[in-house]
Amino acid sequence: TGDFFAYDVTADPDGKLTTAGFRLRRFNADGTPDQSFGTDGVAEVDLDHLDVDISYLSLSSVVRQSDGKYVGGAGQSATLVRFTGDGRLDRSFGTGGVVQLQSTRLDFVVDLIQQPDQKLVAVGGYSVIAAVRVLDDVCGDGVQQDGEGCEDGNLVDGDGCDSNCTPTGCGNG
Repeated sequence: TGDFFAYDVTADPDGKLTTAGFRLRRFNADGTPDQSFGTDGVAEVDLDHLDVDISYLSLSSVVRQSDGKYVGGAGQSATLVRFTGDGRLDRSFGTGGVVQLQSTRLDFVVDLIQQPDQKLVAVGGYSVIAAVRVLDDVCGDGVQQDGEGCEDGNLVDGDGCDSNCTPTGCGNG
């Protein structure tokens, strides 16, 4: 279609290619859309049905995880979105499939990698250059997730967000 462009591409072990742009698109080794991925080879995020408030999403990077899932890094919204291997939103990731990185010093995502220990690192910036290591449901990792009242990326009490990821307040610091 006329809306195709790609900022990033990842190669699968079977020779398929997955590209990141407004959508994730996966292609067979012969260049045809992979009909087993999303709808006609395209995985999209319905912004109106997310559990988080995002008004715009354009994926600037994509990484294929060792379990076959794909994580896209959204440039202008400092957001990560994970898809299953068949192109559905993976709602077990973050909040309904989405991790927002605004609580870190990362304003937008330029690139995304998976380290050997399976952790993701998002790199970008705006006011500063920053790298954020995305952990799994860990207080103090700089990524506010379900169950955390706040998340400022440190384990210091009394700074507005305490070491147990609850806002500093009466009776709490």
